[in-house]
Amino acid sequence: MRRLLGVVAGLSVAVFGLGVPAAAEVGGQGDVGGSGGRYLGAVTLVTGDRVSVREFGDRLVPAVDPGPGREHVQFATAGVGDRLDVVPSDAWGGLREGVLDPRLFDVAALLRGGYGDGDRDDVPLILPAGAPGVGVALGAVGGKAVAVPKGDVAGFWEELARNRGGGRVWLDGMRRPSLDVSVPQIGAPAAWKSGWTGKGVQVAVLDTGIDATHPDLRRRIAASKDFTGEGG
Repeated sequence: MRRLLGVVAGLSVAVFGLGVPAAAEVGGQGDVGGSGGRYLGAVTLVTGDRVSVREFGDRLVPAVDPGPGREHVQFATAGVGDRLDVVPSDAWGGLREGVLDPRLFDVAALLRGGYGDGDRDDVPLILPAGAPGVGVALGAVGGKAVAVPKGDVAGFWEELARNRGGGRVWLDGMRRPSLDVSVPQIGAPAAWKSGWTGKGVQVAVLDTGIDATHPDLRRRIAASKDFTGEGG
């Protein structure tokens, strides 16, 4: 398990609720290990700041390059296990108040999830409907999906700070379902060992139906077929 690393430029990490144990290494913004180690990549945050991450044995070490006009901003970092949070000072309040998604600042998870600068050139967000930016309306949550080019995200952050639209700002993230609990619960591993693999068995996939009036589906269904004869 990777040890926790804390880098603070004159402020306590406790400001936004990320505790730093006594074993943490603390230094100025530039005191982040220098060169060497294994380079994991870089990611541009929603604030426009760019964070590079290197791995030194059991430690993840970030180096922060503030966005344009953000040289005055201070950064606090904390991490444990595979998590590494790098949070600019102008985002601490939003995290504390619960209006900013913490995943927006977990740089290790962002890199693993394919949000690094080498993987994509925008920052995908889910915003309240009244927030700045043009995107895809999400009626079910009263919001919209917006992909902000990383070259524009620093300016977008300033605008967003002035008007968040009265709701929470989320990372438009991907969910990866896991079957590690449900499959053993139904005894599938034991069936596989007994030779019941499903080979040669014909399978039909049936859907019990959808609510065509749902805001996310209305006027978006290209075709459907009712096999019940009941019109349901």
